[in-house]
Amino acid sequence: MKKIKCTKCNQTLLLASVCQGEIKCHRCGTINKIDYNTKARANSPHR
Repeated sequence: MKKIKCTKCNQTLLLASVCQGEIKCHRCGTINKIDYNTKARANSPHR
């Protein structure tokens, strides 16, 4: 699991293993685009 944070104010938005989409920060209103996949990163040769 990874903490997904707002790119503008660093507020924690969610904890996720797999997440793709957009989420609006309730603190500053920034729309954050998320494309996070644990399995894809675990298999990445760039460790």
